[in-house]
Amino acid sequence: MKMNKNLIEENLNIEYERVNGQSLMTIETDKGYEEDYQIKMIVKNRLDHFLKISNASVNNKHYLKYDISKRQQFAQFYEYEKMKLEDVRLLCSNISEMVRLVDEYMLDLDFVLLDPNFIYMDVITKNLNFIYLPSLKNSNFTDNLRSVFEYVLEHFDHSMDKTSVVFLYEFYQNILSNSYDPYNLLKLYNELHDKMFVEEVKALEPDYNDTPQTTDYENATEPEVENNSPEPKEKYRSYQDDFYDNEGFSEEGVTIDTISKEEILIDDPEKEKLEVNKKVLAAGIIFTILSLIEMLSPRLIPIAIPKALNFAFLLVGVACIYLYKKSLDSLKTEPALTKEEIPYVTREKKTNYQNKEASAAYKSKTSPVPAPEYSYTSPTKTNPTSKTAFKVEDNISVDTVLLSDFVKKRHANKFKLILDGDSTGLIESVHKNMAFKNPEDVELELDKEEITLKKFPMVMGNFKEVADIFFDSKLVSRMHASIKKEGEDYIFEDLNSSNGSFLNGERLETREKKILKDGDIITIASVSFKVEIS
Repeated sequence: MKMNKNLIEENLNIEYERVNGQSLMTIETDKGYEEDYQIKMIVKNRLDHFLKISNASVNNKHYLKYDISKRQQFAQFYEYEKMKLEDVRLLCSNISEMVRLVDEYMLDLDFVLLDPNFIYMDVITKNLNFIYLPSLKNSNFTDNLRSVFEYVLEHFDHSMDKTSVVFLYEFYQNILSNSYDPYNLLKLYNELHDKMFVEEVKALEPDYNDTPQTTDYENATEPEVENNSPEPKEKYRSYQDDFYDNEGFSEEGVTIDTISKEEILIDDPEKEKLEVNKKVLAAGIIFTILSLIEMLSPRLIPIAIPKALNFAFLLVGVACIYLYKKSLDSLKTEPALTKEEIPYVTREKKTNYQNKEASAAYKSKTSPVPAPEYSYTSPTKTNPTSKTAFKVEDNISVDTVLLSDFVKKRHANKFKLILDGDSTGLIESVHKNMAFKNPEDVELELDKEEITLKKFPMVMGNFKEVADIFFDSKLVSRMHASIKKEGEDYIFEDLNSSNGSFLNGERLETREKKILKDGDIITIASVSFKVEIS
């Protein structure tokens, strides 16, 4: 994710380093902050929701160093996991607590680097730690908070129930309109959440009542049963039913309906010819049978038939059978046109109210994706041997590609990790000390100790809730490293691991990315794998 506009203008100079087993993020500042009361306040009081800070000056350059050990970047964590409502609630809770600390210790909210790229979290507790940077000049808390929730919307799990998604957008609208108190973000979340979900219960249960009900059992009487008109089939209506009219179109704007695939019957003269030919076949069979009976067993027929006439019957019968067979063969060579399919038909209906923006947005969601501009020519009766042809339109470019390159690229989609024979780690074999979050994402060959990855990105670590490839080793960090695919390249990235991620014996810096090649050796803590790309 990109930084928000205000932070980009700050032109921050950031580096990562490891010192005595600690992972540090170093930010260069315009001056030293050894005597700054704000930094002293955070250092001396060890405020819970802020990263530990230390000052450094080298060659007249000043730095603030933040301890990010055993923590993951907020933006990087949700690159691999979709956000749920509970994650949003925890985010609101952490921000509200941080704001209270800022107010209590007389700090400045605008100096908090409130951006997903600079928020760090404990992946187990999901507690957040923020960076306090007094050298910021263009930072604004309100704009930064909007940026954070824009990120939340982008990475939220939209496959959840509709009410949860609508609730999140409702909450986001409050952030956009500044209808919130930064001290009470969690309170706002809870109020909107309760309101939204209680209303949902009321909508599903028309007789829902918040007030407690009491019953007078002494004066209770038998309820009367009313025989009114039957209830409609659809007892409850969703909000879509209120929005659309009976024809399926909105009273506001323009919509496009998509008609489902259907079949239509058309007239077929060849079918009528086939029925006539069947009658000719029946007559031919009768003439042939009579002729054969007269020739082989004349006593079975009471009427004597002259030999010449009998021979004529035989010829007619054979001719009828031959003609039927010939007509049947000719029909088989022609395409069957008894049915036609209409794959998709779109129908546009406009109403008096013209809202172009809403209509365009709605069309983009409901209209079928246009097919590529190819023209299809099917075989015809005049040319039954013609083959299906595709004509490429002028606006589609055609490039010549070597067949060998195409085949190589086509099949270069297998990525294997093979346990290195020189590995001296705790893992004796693939199946003993490793597990997989989703077994269908990998293909195991235990005899060869090979793992074929079928899904990307894949996170390696010792935290089962997040790691796609789980290592049962204390030397491996919770989120140690990842392998992802970008275009045709496979990327190996360190995820702020404690004991390091290595490529061909060279240790990667924190969050450093390297392109993997066939034959490379990657090492997670003390366990090595050979990369095979085929």
